[in-house]
Amino acid sequence: MKQYRKWSLASLFVCLFFLCGCDSTSMKDVAVSSPEILSFSPESGSIGSEIVVTGEYLDDVVSATIGGGKAVILQKVSNRRLSLKVTNQARSGKIVLVNSIGEGVSEGDFILEYPAPVVSQAGMPQKLKWAIICCFPVVP
Repeated sequence: MKQYRKWSLASLFVCLFFLCGCDSTSMKDVAVSSPEILSFSPESGSIGSEIVVTGEYLDDVVSATIGGGKAVILQKVSNRRLSLKVTNQARSGKIVLVNSIGEGVSEGDFILEYPAPVVSQAGMPQKLKWAIICCFPVVP
């Protein structure tokens, strides 16, 4: 009878171990190298634009800059792809991605475009009034 209890108890523990063990456990890759930027697209854009960066070791990137100004990391799609948003702090220049190991710098520069103001006729008056002032000496 004692032997039966031992095996029943052992079987119960084994079943619980297999039922609860592996499903909730996941392994996260750890950064093994600094980020490598292979390309980015588009090569130019304005504030608020989204840039897609492709490369290696991009999953653990913690910060990004464009031309020395901060950029927002929108999505870490995979270890080889992420997207950035150009902020008002960004400038034309290199894209730099930083993780716990080091930083990766793009070969090419991102060109920040500034929108030119547009003048339309809607804000212009339709008729202009001209006042002509002549200064002639008055002869008596």
